[in-house]
Amino acid sequence: MIIIREASEKDAHNAIIYSKIVGDESDNLSFSGDEFNKTIEDEIKIFHDHAVAKNEIFLVAYLDGKLVSMADISSSRKKRRQHVGEFGISVMKAYWGLGIGRIMIETMITFCRESGIIKKLNLVANAKNTSAIRLYKSLGFKHEGTLIKDFYVNGEFLDSVCMGMIID
Repeated sequence: MIIIREASEKDAHNAIIYSKIVGDESDNLSFSGDEFNKTIEDEIKIFHDHAVAKNEIFLVAYLDGKLVSMADISSSRKKRRQHVGEFGISVMKAYWGLGIGRIMIETMITFCRESGIIKKLNLVANAKNTSAIRLYKSLGFKHEGTLIKDFYVNGEFLDSVCMGMIID
């Protein structure tokens, strides 16, 4: 059974281990496992900052007691930009294709609607991550632009796709 909930202090250690693993097993993230250098205190602060903001959320997903996905929405606290959320998501490779990413994103979209603050949700994806882009489109995200040479992975420059969704 999958459990999705807001991240808390007790998730910090698992989040660090998880981030190092997913950073190494996927070229679709903005970091590698070696580059992930947050401490438990850093993670706790990130989780806390998201929890106290009315226009941010940090989710964790556990399957059979194992952390298998994390997702977050970050937003500005400035009035002119507080209605825009930027989201990121990762799922452990062994759990790709099981619908966990879809459930996590749907949970974030619900959060946006219920927040009453977030009216636009944005994301940036590696242009080669076609399965994720298909998922985002199926959930209502629209292509808004391309960032040329935005990623550098394994000696190759890759483009990023910018997508957005208006929250009703």
